[in-house]
Amino acid sequence: MRNYDDIGKKLAARRPDLTERMSVREREVLELALTGATAREIGKRICRSPTTVITHMEHIFRKAKVTRRDHLILEFAAVETGERQEAP
Repeated sequence: MRNYDDIGKKLAARRPDLTERMSVREREVLELALTGATAREIGKRICRSPTTVITHMEHIFRKAKVTRRDHLILEFAAVETGERQEAP
């Protein structure tokens, strides 16, 4: 079982403006999505259906104001490198 507080702290350190609006489950899905896991893989890890994972991802996209996973990754990568890259 994952420690949800650790997940929240890790993501909050990267983008507190975004992660404070997310549920614990959304933060968990986001962390796994940032590793490149598919909806099916994420679903298996958190014991949810891929459809439920996709719904969580849609909520995350809306909160992050992006439309694609690669744009979401760019948002979080910008914090790591100190540079913000514009999504295509």
